[in-house]
Amino acid sequence: IGTKRNIVETTLELYDIDKAFIIDGGSQITGEIGTVNIIAERCSYIDGIQGARAMNGGERNIVHNFNVKVKDVKLIDTLYGGGNGYSVVWNSNIKVEGETEINYLIAGGSNGYTNKSRVVMDGGHAKIMQGVNRGILNRAELILNGGKVDNFYLAGEPDPSVTGVQHEVYVELNGGEIIKFANGTSGLQPFEGKVEGCIIDCVVNEGDVSILEKVEKEPEVKFSFNAAGELVVTIGGVS
Repeated sequence: IGTKRNIVETTLELYDIDKAFIIDGGSQITGEIGTVNIIAERCSYIDGIQGARAMNGGERNIVHNFNVKVKDVKLIDTLYGGGNGYSVVWNSNIKVEGETEINYLIAGGSNGYTNKSRVVMDGGHAKIMQGVNRGILNRAELILNGGKVDNFYLAGEPDPSVTGVQHEVYVELNGGEIIKFANGTSGLQPFEGKVEGCIIDCVVNEGDVSILEKVEKEPEVKFSFNAAGELVVTIGGVS
């Protein structure tokens, strides 16, 4: 949705759309854009969303800030924080809300270079949530607050087509459910990059999450008044 050169900021909003094909953050050929914002709500089907695309030989397509928010989309096939081809995405932020269904939720790109990508899932369902796919991803930040993920990988899923290289990852598992958790791969080898993060209140059915710090959930604090008009403080269900 960006154009050729030196665009400061652009925004695309999709509401109640029946079908959308590939949505690119940058130009299809070469160019540079400061900030791209994409919002999609209550859409039926989106084939793909990605940070940038570069189709023309060695010419680079640069997006400095790529921001995506999707809510109550019936199906998104692929959602990338990074780009494709000879693209560069410096900072990416993805937020998934509502009853959104996603086949592939990926912090990095289908190719190219992604410096930092943050994916926050507040609700919905993703079949695969992973750091890198192809290309290079310097840092992924994967935050699960709610919803369900079938396969959660710190880096790439173990598949011959997933050749990407990832350097580090930060993870917060604050809620929701993961069916299978795994470190994944980087450059077709087991991921051995830097890992930071914690697990607080997430249900993990399969996989070793000992690499993450276990943090006790803060007790819920409620304030109310009794029949005598006195303040009652309830902490973790205990008054």
